[in-house]
Formats: sequence, C-alpha cells, structure tokens
Amino acid sequence: MKFGPSVFCVVLLEVSMVLIQQVIRHQRHFSPKIVKEPIFHINDNASFMSEGSIIQRTQVCSNYMHYLNNSFPKKLHKNELNYPLAFAISTHHQVGILELFLALSFHPMDSYCIHVDAKANSQVHSAVAHLVKCYQWKYSGATIFTVKNPLAVYWGHYSVLQADLKCMQLLRSKNVQWRILVNPAATELPLKPISNIRKYLKTFPNGIIDSFSVPKGNKYRFNLSVELQQAGSSFFDRRITVTDKVKNLPPANITIRKGSKNVALPRELVDFILDSQFSHGLLKWLEDSLVPDEHFYSTIMTILKNGTQDLNTDFTHGGCVRLSWWGRGNCSGKNIRGVCNFGLGDLSELHKNRNCLFANKFNLQVDPLAPLVHAKYLIDT
Repeated sequence: MKFGPSVFCVVLLEVSMVLIQQVIRHQRHFSPKIVKEPIFHINDNASFMSEGSIIQRTQVCSNYMHYLNNSFPKKLHKNELNYPLAFAISTHHQVGILELFLALSFHPMDSYCIHVDAKANSQVHSAVAHLVKCYQWKYSGATIFTVKNPLAVYWGHYSVLQADLKCMQLLRSKNVQWRILVNPAATELPLKPISNIRKYLKTFPNGIIDSFSVPKGNKYRFNLSVELQQAGSSFFDRRITVTDKVKNLPPANITIRKGSKNVALPRELVDFILDSQFSHGLLKWLEDSLVPDEHFYSTIMTILKNGTQDLNTDFTHGGCVRLSWWGRGNCSGKNIRGVCNFGLGDLSELHKNRNCLFANKFNLQVDPLAPLVHAKYLIDT
C-alpha cells in the first residue's frame, strides 16, 4: 500500500488512522523480530508523513483542521484554564513528527515558537509554514509562529542554545500569560495527554532542571575554545574545531554543572535568563565551549540571588522532562549515536513510564508506524 502526494489530504489522513487501528488490534502479536518488518508494506519513507504530503494536505486549512478536531479530541477541565504553557520547539527534518506533536498537544491558550534550522531543506521550511498557517487560520488569537530569521544549528555548538534563547525572547514578548516553558526537540512526542502534562507541571512551580557534577570525561568541553570552521564549498558546510586557545575561568569562578538540555522553566527563571547580567556573562563564556546546552541551564539554576551557588538542591524536584534510552541493548527500533530510536516493539515499555513528559527519539526512517501507534495510544488514554 502506498500513499503519494497526489492523494487528497483528508483521505490520506483517514487511511493512516485506519492503519493505526489495524496495528492496535494486532499489537498483541508483535515481537521485536516481527515489528522490524514492514507490516503494511508502506514505503520506507512513510510518504503519508512526508513533508510533501503535509504540504498537500494543508492546502485547504478548513479541511485539515476539521480532520484534526475529529481525530485528535482533547479533554480540558476548567481548572486547567489558569495554567497556560509555552513550547520552544526546534526542528530540522521529519516534520511529520512535529505535525503529530501539535495535533496531540495544541491548545490555543498555550504558546508555540518553532525554530526551523536554517540548514533544513525548502520542503521542511514549507511544511512547517503550512502547518503554522492552518493553526493560525483556525485559532486567530493563538500564539503560534516560526522564527523569522532562524539560525544554522550544529550539534554540540552554541547555536543549539541560541535557538532556545531566540524562542524564549519571542515567547515572552508575544504572550504575557504563560506560566512555564518547555523546550522539546521535534523528534519527541508527549508521553501523556496534554491535560496530564499541564497538571504535572502545575506541581513543579520551580521548574524541572537537571543539575549534577560534570563527569571527568566531559571536562574537556570547556578547557579549550572551539569555533565553527568552513568544511566544504556550501555556506552551511561547517564543523566544530577545537583550537589551542585556553579558556578563561568561568565568571565569578562558579562551578560549571551538567544536565539535560530539556528543561521546564518557570517564567521568573526565563526572565532571569534573558535579563540578568550574570546570565549574559555565563552565556558569553559558554559561546566557545562544547555542548553548552548541557551546561547552561544546569549551572544558571544553581545561582542564588545573593550571588552564591547552591550545589546541593535537586532542581528536578523529582520530575522528568524527557525520557531517552541510551545504549539500550533491546531497542526494537535502532540505536543511533547511542540513543534508541523507537520501534513498535518499544512502545509497550515506553507506555509504562509515568513520570516523564516527553519521549525521544522517534524516527520515521527507522519505524514510521511507531509515532502513529503512540499517537493513537494517547488519543485513547
């Protein structure tokens, strides 16, 4: 069975939902060996979730939004209306996963900033723009937008953190209502319905930020300066190079910490990050270090108003923003760069998690059905 870009958008989406229902009915027969095979003979690139198909089915926003409203119902209780969220989302490919993320989590009282890597191809930029256009058409007063002058983002480089900061600044200026900000990548999907995510975050008014001592194996990241250097003829063909320039000590000789890039930040902390001179100094110092996104939030959270540093508090407060499986031997999808990219056979274990908010990584090239089946699970939850 193949779905091409010429198929009408609504029919295409309805067929994909039929596939999900078929998978759910047969899920009890799956084993890690079986799920690695293409069960429904869908082409490997999952064309119904491709950028071309997204562009096609968002041509008529009224049709597209009618489908979403019928297929992705959301339950919102009155006591949730006083706790709007903000999402700073970074993406560079596989817009089909972002489409599912929005379908599952969007509510017009929340705010959404989407940073599309400047290096992404034109279809990725177009597909995201079409999605945003349809949400803006349906919810004219909602805050959902793309960053107009996006950055070229390179893993391990300061640009990863810069993309977050761009969205923070824009979200703060465009909407004064949201209470807490999360920063998922577009390879993630929610582990809970949006109403449960909102309830969960309400119990963490001080946010959720990983912060622990830097392992010995990571301390090299800020011993020497790094810089982006041209590596080919293309303007975006660059790579991070470690120089022989020794970095100065961090500002105020603070202790640098390590943690996850994925955080939940209360609005007051976002204000501190964007306005504090100390924050600006730390960001400046991290500009030429490796993987600064894993060190900025985890360090800035330890700084107290009197300038001292709290290295003892657990700033996760028992919460968890992102679930990733590192070095998992029984990943039924595929381990890529040490991270399990989920397959269908991973979902039952994934769904047992009750603490984390989002799951990473879904990958349409590894298993295009896994994100769809996971979406159906959330719809039915």
